[in-house]
Amino acid sequence: MREAVLKLLRDSQYVVRRSRRAASAAGPRHVAPQLVEVILFRHTAMERLYAQAGQLEVEPLHACPEDSLLSEPYRITNSFYRRIIDGIVSELAQWQYKAMFRVCTHLTAPAFLQETNAADKRGVILAGEYSPELESFVAQCRHPLVLVDLICRGQRDVVTMDNHAGISQGFDHLYGLGHRRIGFVGRLDSVVSFAERFTAFRLKMLDAGLRVNPAWVYTGSNHINDTDEGVRAI
Repeated sequence: MREAVLKLLRDSQYVVRRSRRAASAAGPRHVAPQLVEVILFRHTAMERLYAQAGQLEVEPLHACPEDSLLSEPYRITNSFYRRIIDGIVSELAQWQYKAMFRVCTHLTAPAFLQETNAADKRGVILAGEYSPELESFVAQCRHPLVLVDLICRGQRDVVTMDNHAGISQGFDHLYGLGHRRIGFVGRLDSVVSFAERFTAFRLKMLDAGLRVNPAWVYTGSNHINDTDEGVRAI
C-alpha cells in the first residue's frame, strides 16, 4: 500500500508544502533559496505613457524590446500584471522561495526554453498575453507550471478569474439601478477572457429582454486613445 501511495504521489508530481508555522518554528536555515521563474509574456505592441505634473502623454503603439518592458515609461501600462507579480514575489518569499523575473516575447524560442528548463528551478509561473505558442510551451516545460489568466488544454494548474460572474455582477448592479441602455467596452480577439466577457454581456442582455445596440458596443484596439474615441462615440 505504501508503494502504491508513493507511486501516485510521484505520478501526480505532488510536492509536500511545509506550513508557515512549521517553517518559522524551524528558524533560519543556511540553505540556498529555491528558485521559481516568473515569466511575463508580451507579443503585441504597446504605448509609452508619461505621467508628470498632473499631465498624461500617450505615444502611439509600437513594438518594444524585452529589456525595456519594465522601464519607467512602460510601468503604467503594465499595472495589472505588476500587482499580480508583486503578490507572487511576496507569497514565494513566505515559503522561502526566490523569484526570478523575466519578460518574454517568443515562448518557443530554443534558447528561452533551454533557460526555462534549467535544473536550478523548482517551478515556473507564466502570466501575460495569450499566445498561439502557449500549448507548445506548456508541452515543453519540464518544471511544475502555473498559468495566470491563460486558459490552455492539458493538465496544468491555472489561476484565473470568473469572467461570467464578474460581468453578471456588473450588469445586475446597473440593471438594479434602473438602467436599460447598457453598452459594452472591451476587446474581441483570441484571448479567452475577453470573449467570455462579451458572451456574458450578451447573455445577460438576452435574459433581461434587452436588445444589444451595436452603436453602444466598442470592441476595437485597447490603446488608450482608440478606446477613448470609441467610448466618446457611444
